[in-house]
Amino acid sequence: MSTKVLFIAAVLLGSFGIAKASVTYEFVDLTPPGYSSSDALGIVGNQVYGGAWLGVEHAGYWPGGASSFVNLTPTTYTQAQVSGSDGTNEVGFGGVNGNAHALLWSGTAGSVVDLTPANYTNAMASGVSNGVQVGGAYNNNPATDEHAMLWTGTAASAVDLHPQGYAFSNAANILGNQEIGGAWTNAGNEHAALWHGTAASFVDLNPTGFITSTAYAQSQSQIVGWGFPQSAPQDERALLWTDPAASPIDLTPQGFVASLATATNGSEQVGDAQTSISGTPHPMVWSGSAASAIDLSSYLPAGYTEAGVNGINDQGVIVGQATIITQGGGESRAYELIPVPEPSTFGVIGIAALAATLRIRRR
Repeated sequence: MSTKVLFIAAVLLGSFGIAKASVTYEFVDLTPPGYSSSDALGIVGNQVYGGAWLGVEHAGYWPGGASSFVNLTPTTYTQAQVSGSDGTNEVGFGGVNGNAHALLWSGTAGSVVDLTPANYTNAMASGVSNGVQVGGAYNNNPATDEHAMLWTGTAASAVDLHPQGYAFSNAANILGNQEIGGAWTNAGNEHAALWHGTAASFVDLNPTGFITSTAYAQSQSQIVGWGFPQSAPQDERALLWTDPAASPIDLTPQGFVASLATATNGSEQVGDAQTSISGTPHPMVWSGSAASAIDLSSYLPAGYTEAGVNGINDQGVIVGQATIITQGGGESRAYELIPVPEPSTFGVIGIAALAATLRIRRR
């Protein structure tokens, strides 16, 4: 191809551009062959994690498609679930002798490490980052005596993050040296919480004007969760913190009365919203404001309903679970929504013009 043709092509593409005017999504059911139902609880890179049911729930992850499911449930546990992953290690919990035990894996069932502290009967791990795990541990009832916990790979390494003056607490997520979750006041109200490795570092993030709040997930400088405002105590509101010291952004879209945010990739947030308190949740993706909300319901195939959204990766792939209607009622199905860019009109014109140029050159 001559320099002149390359120049013309560059001018055409520069003039018209190849812009993404909109994005559509491809729906993929991740339920593994032979399993009755499944949940996708998050995604990191290309790894989707959660669990699949075969009589009981089996912890596992999908590196690529429904048939790729890796079962992590140890043989000594009756059931298990993966609640968090950083792409290298997975964390969650397993059932043994009627109690929940916090578990840590490194990609295989045989790699499992029980993180349950010696002085607790129950524990669950929910987040992991660079060799550090977080979650909670309790003896009798997680709604009365749970303490937020931090581990570095063993049960003996447990650090109690429970803040002084609060009734109970839980750590939901970790990124670098920052842990987030919730701490309950003695009046029974949950407050969004932030730590940096110790109980003494605790920061109460509960926004002014909110009765309760939760910090649930984080990425880069963003934290997402939800809260109940004093002005509408029955209406849950999706919240986005871009600065822990500042008030969060209410992501509830216009026309919806309730919402929650469950994950962020640092620029987009996902969760769901309802038009009424008892209404069906609508899966949502935001880009930092209530006005940016996109209702993902239209991307669910026929027969799928009540979709929950639990994760989004850096490429914008969204995961969660939806109910599929069956003769027996309904079953939960893990899914992916994979973004498919649609070129703008100008982009199409630009590509067509380039193709015409190349045809002219070949004559």
